[in-house]
Amino acid sequence: MAEVVSSIGAPDRIVRGNDREIFHYYYYDGKSPAMMLILLNFIRMDIKSDNLYVFFNRDGIAEEVVYGKRTDRTRFRLWPFGD
Repeated sequence: MAEVVSSIGAPDRIVRGNDREIFHYYYYDGKSPAMMLILLNFIRMDIKSDNLYVFFNRDGIAEEVVYGKRTDRTRFRLWPFGD
């Protein structure tokens, strides 16, 4: 665990369960354009994320690494309705 932290830094979140510890590193990129009126608001939110999970056994040894890269299907759009 100490080697992982010294290499890539402290995790954003630590999950514990089933005799395992999981370090979760993430990066979110989000945009939320909005049109705000007094009586009516139109908002659209698009979020993209990169996630890295490092799974440790009960001895603190990394057993598995899973990386999920953001999708290219999400598009940032200003207009809050459909395409």
